[in-house]
Amino acid sequence: MFDPSGAVIPGASVSLRNPATGEKRDTRTSDVGFYSFPLLPVGTYELEFLARGFVKKSLKGLTVQVGQIARMDVTLKISAKEFVVIDAGSGSLPMVETASPAIVDEIDNRRVTELPLNGRQFSQLALLAAGALPPYSNGATQQFNTPALGLGFSVDGQRSERNNFSLDGITLMEPFAYSLTVNPSVDAIREFKVLENSYSAEQGITSGAQVNIATRFGTNRFSGTAYEFLRNSALDAKNFFDHPSRPIPPFRQNQFGGSEGGPLRRDRTFFFANYEGFRVRQSVTNITLLPPAALRRGDFSGLDPLTGKPFLSIIDPATGQPFQGKQIPDSRIDPLSRAILDRVPLPSEPEAPPGHNNVNVGLRRVTTDQLTVRVDHELTPRHQMFGRFVYFTSEQLFPFIPNTFAQNPSAPPGFGTNKNDTGRNLALGVTSVLRPTLVNDFRAGYGYYFGTKEARNIHSNFLQDLGIARAPGSTNRGIPAINVPGFADMGDSDIFQPQLRKNNTFQFTDNVVWVQGRHTWKFGGDLRRLRLFYLVEDFGQGIFSFSGDPLTGVGSVSGNAFADFLLGRPFLSLAQAGNSGGNDRLDYFGAYFSDEFHATRRLTLTYGLREEFYSPPTNADGRASILDPSDALRSIVRNDRGQAASLASDPVAQKLQQTFGLAFVTSQQAGLPPSLIRPDWSGWAPRFGFAYDPSGQGKTAVRGGVGVFNSLGELDYAAETRLSAPITEFLFGLDLCRFFGPGACGQSYAPPPLSYGLAYRLGNAPPVAISSPPDIRNGYVYEWSLSVDHELSPHTVLSASYAGSDGHKLPRRALQNQGVPNLPGQRLGYHPQPGSNQFVRATDVNSNYNAMILRLERRFSGGLSFVAGYTFGKSIDTASG
Repeated sequence: MFDPSGAVIPGASVSLRNPATGEKRDTRTSDVGFYSFPLLPVGTYELEFLARGFVKKSLKGLTVQVGQIARMDVTLKISAKEFVVIDAGSGSLPMVETASPAIVDEIDNRRVTELPLNGRQFSQLALLAAGALPPYSNGATQQFNTPALGLGFSVDGQRSERNNFSLDGITLMEPFAYSLTVNPSVDAIREFKVLENSYSAEQGITSGAQVNIATRFGTNRFSGTAYEFLRNSALDAKNFFDHPSRPIPPFRQNQFGGSEGGPLRRDRTFFFANYEGFRVRQSVTNITLLPPAALRRGDFSGLDPLTGKPFLSIIDPATGQPFQGKQIPDSRIDPLSRAILDRVPLPSEPEAPPGHNNVNVGLRRVTTDQLTVRVDHELTPRHQMFGRFVYFTSEQLFPFIPNTFAQNPSAPPGFGTNKNDTGRNLALGVTSVLRPTLVNDFRAGYGYYFGTKEARNIHSNFLQDLGIARAPGSTNRGIPAINVPGFADMGDSDIFQPQLRKNNTFQFTDNVVWVQGRHTWKFGGDLRRLRLFYLVEDFGQGIFSFSGDPLTGVGSVSGNAFADFLLGRPFLSLAQAGNSGGNDRLDYFGAYFSDEFHATRRLTLTYGLREEFYSPPTNADGRASILDPSDALRSIVRNDRGQAASLASDPVAQKLQQTFGLAFVTSQQAGLPPSLIRPDWSGWAPRFGFAYDPSGQGKTAVRGGVGVFNSLGELDYAAETRLSAPITEFLFGLDLCRFFGPGACGQSYAPPPLSYGLAYRLGNAPPVAISSPPDIRNGYVYEWSLSVDHELSPHTVLSASYAGSDGHKLPRRALQNQGVPNLPGQRLGYHPQPGSNQFVRATDVNSNYNAMILRLERRFSGGLSFVAGYTFGKSIDTASG
């Protein structure tokens, strides 16, 4: 606060009031004329300034957004017994940011509720942020973030699963894959902020965007909405892939709901409630190649529907001689192959050109309901509290899921996947103004999430009905995934299911803000107790790949891959035995301090330090094993309760020991804790930033920052402490005897031939493991930025920023026992360790990002605004996930 000469006014009275709720706070300017109102709820406020000998001044219509550090310098005139009232209107705070170094995008209430969105998902609006991009296709976000319909974004070169979402200060994150637990309706959101780079030590856990969301709340005025948004195929044109002679496939999308808010007790207690439903019935067209009737009967005398050329001779693997007339006898067709073909429709276009003979139309279904309720109450003029609860449920059917181990079109309708989600999120908060310069904010929260991914046929008892025995443990009773090159997938082609994620997160946070002279000190902590149940089955239904060049038949045991399928002679198989489910317990703790130091009227410095830590997940049932990093045939088994002997006595594990030489050591012998993962305490994250106003008039700002940002790993690695023997075995099969010459299969000098039955009982090669190493580390990212913001004209601001980052120890999938290939003139082919390749998590990825970001914002009268952004950047890494 200044007088007309520019000198500061100490000891002046400053009052702030929210006319919508009646909340009021008072303070006085410090010796250097500085005033502050920390930890304000979002809303529109009035400010009143009063100092002896000066004109009393009032500002109205000052909108404060979520997490905003808003600076409002005021100059008071010498008193002439007058009172000045300025109605600045909504959004009247200076548009040029002169107090914070962070690169931030605010998505205000008007944009949240009024911008047209297909599906009205709030995360779509984050793509308006300069530097934000959609996630890469078929990545973790699309696979796991089903509450948000697979939508997400990547900011400033960070991975899309490295964003952190909070609602009213309580986490929305499901820690298995950093996806959302609930997806609040845009009508329940007042606004949200996307912090992209150089943000303060208050934010942590991930190195990507920090997305802070504020729900709507009631005021002294009753208000509400009712709505429905629809899409309908009756209003659509055909898309490129729809059948030209058939009607437009049906499409129905309805999104409906309503909200209401108002006072329960004027100026003291308020309520807000919102309900929204979402229904989608969408036809999805898929063009594929399905086996025609003749091939299903074993008749290869015609033309190959894949190449349009005659089939080569079909060889009987048992004799090495061709089948008479290229006809496989009916008695030689494997019952499992026949049963799968019985579930696959005949081609809809049998006379189509080679390569495609079927147009599939599958139905995608989405049914979502959610409810948000919030109550705010003033305990005393100095103590405000609120409670908020969100309930969310979603059921989704995906008709076409590709087999990620194959390169074929998706299986026809009937082999889709259901993804269901249920989430609950509770927040309780108390904000206490202990003194005008000392404010405490306490939050307690509870998050619940239950998500499942299952094939539609998971309970069909397919193998049991055929009388095929399998090693015990897998809960998947579905149909095997079949990969025949060139044809559409057959069977349950989603090979990573079932997945069950059940999480309970208890969270407590406390933040203290202390204004002292030129300093605004902030201290806080975040404590979470997580109870996790994960069941992750890979290849649970069994996957079988058949090989053979379509033109030459090379690689096939019969001369044709589809003939191999009829004969039940896969080249490769994977099937899970054992039960990987388990209860895990772990804790998260994060603490920070920071200071916002107003060094001069024009220069603000921010600096702070954050430390955060995830304890390694410990299984409450005592079941854990990981792969020994030094030996691909040896596992480390948890033994703090003496359970290693009983775990290793599993019949399948013993058979694998006898057949393939598997070995086990205890956690004590390996020097590991019960979690089998050593803790990583290296979570220190210092940060520094500045904001400089060259003119002192708030029209231009130069801002910058640098810091360390932790990238704590997703907790799916908790499940990986149960995805190796003797807890879980991935039975592996290879039909290598076909390469030993005609008639070799079944002879003692050749490996045993692979069949469906052998694949499900034991396989014929050392089993595969999916594991995490005991020294898995958390990643970290150095981030920096430099920005120049300038007011081109009133209500128009241009920003130019440079943002960069350098990441280290980021996670990826790796092969522990990667083979060394033969080279020209050098026969080197071998594995460094005994056994086969093993899938492990490595934390050795480096990344680098540099970008120029331009942003222009213009605010017009009547609430109209214009925002444009442009990013020119380069991102490079050694692995993307």
